[in-house]
Amino acid sequence: RLARLYSKRSQSDQALNMLSQAVRLNPQNLSALQMRYQMLQADGSPLERAKVLMAMLRSNPAMPAIVAALADETAQVGLMDESLGWYGVALNVYNRLGQLPPAQTAINYSAELFISGQAPAAIGWVSQLLQFDPTNVDAWFLRLVIERGNGNKDLYNKAKHEALVALTN
Repeated sequence: RLARLYSKRSQSDQALNMLSQAVRLNPQNLSALQMRYQMLQADGSPLERAKVLMAMLRSNPAMPAIVAALADETAQVGLMDESLGWYGVALNVYNRLGQLPPAQTAINYSAELFISGQAPAAIGWVSQLLQFDPTNVDAWFLRLVIERGNGNKDLYNKAKHEALVALTN
């Protein structure tokens, strides 16, 4: 509570100290860990954010959004294999909880698949997402990038036409 008060007063150093003390006293304190992660998003290093995300997972492993955030962090620093592994875990947890993953998680996973040379799997995910939400601009953009990267002009032109129709509608 004191960390929140310091944060509202824009005393971020004192807030971080209180959060560190709260986590030291109770490493499973999820609210303190979440607040620390939010504060680190602005100026923390990827390593610091990843450590907090891992601590949050130790506190409650059934949080697929946290696993997806860890996958995003590892992808942003270029750890492709690790990020694909974390995305797989996140999607598995979403599935086991009976929840649909957020569109952005599916897009990020598809992009990482494409970057890693797994274009067919990436296009499969993007196609599923577009069936569910045909107005998702990011998904259309990624599909166009993938189709252009594959080098098949006919598939690219078809995707471009479909994107134009869907986005115009």
